[in-house]
Amino acid sequence: MKYKLIVADFDDTTVGKDLVISDDNKKAILSYIQAGGAFIFCTGRMTESILPYARKLGLKGEIMGYQGAEVADIESGKVLFTNTINQNIAEKVCLFLEKNGWYYQLYNGGYFWVEKANEYSRHYEIFSGVTMKEAGIKLSSFVRENSISPLKIMVILEMSQSPIVLNEVRNKFGDMLTINRSKPTLVEIVANDIDKGKAVASYANRHGFKKEEIICIGDGLSDIPMIEYAGLGVAMENGDALAKQSAKVIAPPCDENGLAFIINKYGLSS
Repeated sequence: MKYKLIVADFDDTTVGKDLVISDDNKKAILSYIQAGGAFIFCTGRMTESILPYARKLGLKGEIMGYQGAEVADIESGKVLFTNTINQNIAEKVCLFLEKNGWYYQLYNGGYFWVEKANEYSRHYEIFSGVTMKEAGIKLSSFVRENSISPLKIMVILEMSQSPIVLNEVRNKFGDMLTINRSKPTLVEIVANDIDKGKAVASYANRHGFKKEEIICIGDGLSDIPMIEYAGLGVAMENGDALAKQSAKVIAPPCDENGLAFIINKYGLSS
């Protein structure tokens, strides 16, 4: 087997808008594992949001959430690694976002926190399967008063605003934090030394995989580090233009089971 490890993003790579792992993708993942390959998810989702999908698939071992800022054991849910945003920096980010009037969420303690529930947070509850928590005060004050070092801060925007906000946040905090876009409407902020490429490299080193034995598959800007790291970097046809530029192979769209196509062509046939 040429490629012994496949690392996949989840949203818009493994699942589409219906948030269901298709039968074709499920069959390909399980066939690859049965053939001796290792398959893991590396996603911007909360660990608590991705674990149910991994368990339903019957996956074992580790899973990477929050763009690799947290690694957990699938079966027990035990957190094996975590890297949070410094409290003082987090407060400054929150104040900056509040000053500009941008809606954002804070991730801490297995929950996503909002100042007050609204349309965005209710939709995200459904999307993630995780219950929100209302702070009842500005999140900048919540961070300061409770000494919180969050795993992630995420801004939710209209698609037209996203590139502007991404650039402004990067200009302000890019030397202190990793700031990326996982979807056209989501700007995600994690600790400075966190990205999916580093997460996959760490996993590979711990488990004895060589770079050239790894396939990484994704669709967004946050997937570029792992796409560039992998022996075979793959971007979905439905993905961001920059992600596709960084890839060696373009997979069919997510809704056309592009993940299964890659597993069958490169994972199982080699």
